[in-house]
Amino acid sequence: MGERRSALILLLILCSLLVAFSKIDLVKALVINADGTVDQPDAVERTGDVYILTGDILTLNVNRDNVTIDGNGHRISYPTEVAVMLSDVNNVTLKNCIIGAEGMQAGIVLLRSSNCVISNNLITKTRFILPVSFGTSGILIQSGGSNTISGNNLTDNAIGIFLFQTSDNIIVGNSIKDNSGGIIIAGSMNNNIYNNNFINNTEHVIDSGFLYNDVVYPSINIWDDGVTGNYWSNYTGQDTNGDNIGDSPHFIYENNQDKYPLMTPLDIEVISEFPSWIILALFITATLVIVIIRKTLKKGIQSGNYL
Repeated sequence: MGERRSALILLLILCSLLVAFSKIDLVKALVINADGTVDQPDAVERTGDVYILTGDILTLNVNRDNVTIDGNGHRISYPTEVAVMLSDVNNVTLKNCIIGAEGMQAGIVLLRSSNCVISNNLITKTRFILPVSFGTSGILIQSGGSNTISGNNLTDNAIGIFLFQTSDNIIVGNSIKDNSGGIIIAGSMNNNIYNNNFINNTEHVIDSGFLYNDVVYPSINIWDDGVTGNYWSNYTGQDTNGDNIGDSPHFIYENNQDKYPLMTPLDIEVISEFPSWIILALFITATLVIVIIRKTLKKGIQSGNYL
């Protein structure tokens, strides 16, 4: 009898945790205003210009310069919408976020923003939906420039990274894997793209060219740092001296070559999809409930009294 009571109590605790978890921040659209104030202030801990998420949220809009937003391993995900919008801002750092929901329109959008850093984020499941958005992608940089995209995991998106009329960005140390398009480049020049893993994308790079005086020219970007380039899962060249760099360049498009393609993928550490402590708590509680219920039922069956 005591064990059955314990099992019921644990089951109630588990149900309560599941209900609480399902309601965490479901209505929160977080906005950091130009004056530093925050809509939904209970969703962050603020120390000066550093904002740390305290739970999962639906969307994030950043309208202030010179701030750091640390996702702290929390999720930003709202289907059919843009998860994170950085519009007309400078010197913003966004890191340690999990971004993705089935049917999400775009993960992170930098619109007319410069000198921003997007690092150590997991971005997944951005998809083309109706109405189709031109910017459907894991990370979109439109206008602006001189941003750094580093250490992100872009997996299972329509497009991993979209560069649209932007220049002088650095894209380094990212895992760009299993997307329909790894990177789309549209009217964007002089971006430095190196030390990334391009793995099993339907097309690693799509270049729609650069329009000038009604003539479309191929975009010209830089695909190595002068020593090492990127890893390409479809590279077929040889490495005769064993230095892990291909003997021949990897052809991308006209005037675009990775001169130093890597023979093996880089070891890129990226954020885990389920870092939150609550997942562990739910797992432990569920395991205890299952064990106790199984023991209770077994004893009840053996004694003939399990109702």
